[in-house]
Amino acid sequence: MKLSPEAKTVVELVRECGLIARQQRLGDLSVEDVAGKGLISKGDLKVDGWIKHRVGSLFPGYVTLSEESENELSFSQLQMENVIVADPIDGTRWYKDGGNLWTISLALVVHGVINIGVIHQPDTNTLWLAEKGQGAYRKRNGKRPEPIKTLNETKLSRVKIGVGSNMSTVETRRTMLGLLNYLIEDSRGPYIMASTALELALVASGIVLAGDIHPQAKPWDKAAGMLIIEEAGGAVGGWPGRETVFENGLVAAANLMLYNQLVELVKAAECYDKGK
Repeated sequence: MKLSPEAKTVVELVRECGLIARQQRLGDLSVEDVAGKGLISKGDLKVDGWIKHRVGSLFPGYVTLSEESENELSFSQLQMENVIVADPIDGTRWYKDGGNLWTISLALVVHGVINIGVIHQPDTNTLWLAEKGQGAYRKRNGKRPEPIKTLNETKLSRVKIGVGSNMSTVETRRTMLGLLNYLIEDSRGPYIMASTALELALVASGIVLAGDIHPQAKPWDKAAGMLIIEEAGGAVGGWPGRETVFENGLVAAANLMLYNQLVELVKAAECYDKGK
């Protein structure tokens, strides 16, 4: 696999962020429960600050869109910009409790097109990456990157589907009830990991999950994973009616047939207009 200079820089930056997050976990790990957003740790903020500090010199002319420091640009303005989309720590509950199912993700989006996506799981030294048109890869424990491929199964009744949601309020949790009922009936069941980026990485790798649904997914939750799944042979889009990377919501699948089934399931569950 031959990476572009930009992709190499993104990989280096995400690895720097992983080291910072793991080091911070050994010290001050104060956590705040923010209304409407959920848990934010000192590690989240430290990594977010490092990303913003480094982007200025590594990617001049890019703006940063991050979970911990949302940009004030409008949707239409973001569509016309070069944007670094960052999730400093996805899966803060896992991170603060000492688990390893948390990730750091970065994506380069140019005029609304995702060109580079990287997801890093620091505790297992695993990294997923993709460049548009170049395929998707996983790199583990310092070994050479290996190409990854989504599952071939096309019947929803035979696969498990990852489910993401903003769980910080009762209202957002309730929007998922109809969707979960449909998944219980029509698939092998929902799978909730509380780290959307990791769920998307597993879909791309053909491990356990053959799809992922998240009505409230923000750009930082999904941007890197969307490209990785697409480059691994899957099908991915925003929520029905909100299809771009900068709009909330996500439907992803291992292949187009499963994707179409999931879109129809989402519409039938009548929750597709509640994730705004």
